[in-house]
Amino acid sequence: MTNRAIAAFLLALLAAPPSVYAQVDFSACADALDTLRRRARDASDPAMQADSAKMEFDRKRDKYNNCRQFPQVYDLFRDGCQNQLREARSASEELDSAVSTLESALDDVDRAVREVASSCGGGVSTTNVPGVTENHQQFCQIVRRFRGRLDTERLKTSCQQNMTAAECNACLSAP
Repeated sequence: MTNRAIAAFLLALLAAPPSVYAQVDFSACADALDTLRRRARDASDPAMQADSAKMEFDRKRDKYNNCRQFPQVYDLFRDGCQNQLREARSASEELDSAVSTLESALDDVDRAVREVASSCGGGVSTTNVPGVTENHQQFCQIVRRFRGRLDTERLKTSCQQNMTAAECNACLSAP
């Protein structure tokens, strides 16, 4: 390329309409990305706690089921498996609490993702689920996050406490 061609190319670049990124405050973008990194890191501990609570619940549930199936072997207190049932219920409550804490941390991550999209020129997007009202989209994202991790009927029941059955079905069947 000759000097003239390079100059013409640079002039053409300068005369071109500014890109969307010309309007971006990259300092704010960097801050938003740092916040997202922190929120994601902060969500890791609740995720591990939920995993641990799930394993403990599964263990206690299995002990209770074994007790019901083979009381002569597993009903050590001879109380009709009530002790194992109490332990399983307690583990279920611990799991619910851990999942609630994780959902809160994931909400923080979702907000940070939206802030990145806003601060960095819209490079990140979240998709809305058709058939779900705008004010229920965020809850729908949470429901979708737990598909395959929680019992479907339990998830559906929880969902329907916050949204209509049709919206829950849309959330649960969305890709």
